[in-house]
Amino acid sequence: MLHSIPDVQAAVASGRSLLLAGSAAALRQLPRGNWIAGTIPYFMDTRGVCVEDRIFVTDLPDCATETSIAVYSTAALPTICVDAPANGFSVLIVPSGSAAHAAYAENAPTYDGIFVRPVVGWVAGVHLSRIGAEQPLVFDGRTATAHADAAVVMHVTLPPDKLADLAIVNVFSPREGSDRISFASSGFSATECLVNGSPANLARLRR
Repeated sequence: MLHSIPDVQAAVASGRSLLLAGSAAALRQLPRGNWIAGTIPYFMDTRGVCVEDRIFVTDLPDCATETSIAVYSTAALPTICVDAPANGFSVLIVPSGSAAHAAYAENAPTYDGIFVRPVVGWVAGVHLSRIGAEQPLVFDGRTATAHADAAVVMHVTLPPDKLADLAIVNVFSPREGSDRISFASSGFSATECLVNGSPANLARLRR
């Protein structure tokens, strides 16, 4: 969950393998170690919070036998599952709005091994008040360096008696008779759309 910066510094120094999220200012205070991270100030702890002086910490399972960290450029993203362990999983963090984000969102289903070797992760972001002024970043803990235009991945190996099983929990479902909204092209922004086949402006749609 959320921890103070000194506590996370100590955890990194102890050699733990960590998945982290926090503000860029907080993450830049961490020493080199076996961790990856993405920027974001919004969290679900015991309640929803926005904080920039603490870091959200996720430990790997105790049964993990080996980890490796890699930074993937947009061109290298298709090799993520090729590089993954035969038995294990990979955790990917990608900066929101970057070329790497678009490439993964649009092309991941075509990657060699994507349906055999599980990949989980999240998209790094920034405080809503600083969108456009501040870049989302991912961090490679081995060098404690940040990247705005690449993805960072931790590959995790599991022992022979353990298996990673990826599942999606969706707590939402459409109401009976809900409108069908579609778009002419994929991407992260849209203006025009089709509602039940009829042209409409997405920003002007009303509930």
